[in-house]
Amino acid sequence: MKNFQTTLFVLICAFLASNTLNGQIIPKIDKSEKMMSMGSKSAFTVKYEGTDVKTVENQWTKTIKSYKGKVKKNKAKELFADDVKMKDLSTNTVDVYATVAKDETDNNTILSVWYDLGGAFLNVAEHPSQTVAVKNMIDQTSLRIGAERAESVLKMEEGTLKDMNKDLDKMVKEKEDGLKDIEEAKALIAKTEAMIEENEKSQEEKKTEIKGQEVTIEAAKADRAKYPKL
Repeated sequence: MKNFQTTLFVLICAFLASNTLNGQIIPKIDKSEKMMSMGSKSAFTVKYEGTDVKTVENQWTKTIKSYKGKVKKNKAKELFADDVKMKDLSTNTVDVYATVAKDETDNNTILSVWYDLGGAFLNVAEHPSQTVAVKNMIDQTSLRIGAERAESVLKMEEGTLKDMNKDLDKMVKEKEDGLKDIEEAKALIAKTEAMIEENEKSQEEKKTEIKGQEVTIEAAKADRAKYPKL
């Protein structure tokens, strides 16, 4: 598990630098005013195509955990994490609110995030330089989601390959059985041909015997004819 986490961290750093994952652009982060439990606040939102709500929630929770934070659902059913340590964002701890919901128009999943700096919510107009830290956090989540999706696809494709190899093994076995049947059939044919050849010789011998017997019968008839009927 430790090796996996180290590898994941290295991948995240590399992909954050290139802003790509497997050749795909990391989903764009939009900024807008959006309603949440504390009112209308500046939100950072990202849409994930072909991803379910549970996957996004799980990976967002893991991202928060990497910042020494813990997610719990509040009364508004938001994913709330208090006292999150984001040094690039603030010298103080930050309260982070998030929601994950399906976009009914296209069946994709939307992650919305709000950052309470303590007395004020983070917004682009007032804190332009600090939004880089937010982008890094959300991009990290996007990379985690992409990694999970890629892992799922990999397992599916590996399963397909496994099934293909099973099919191939079955075909090889069928061929081997077929060749064995052919060899057995050839042996049977050879045996049968030898039997037929021997049978033909035996028939000829039997015909000769029959002819001889017929001659014997004719001789016996001639001898019988010499005597009166009984």
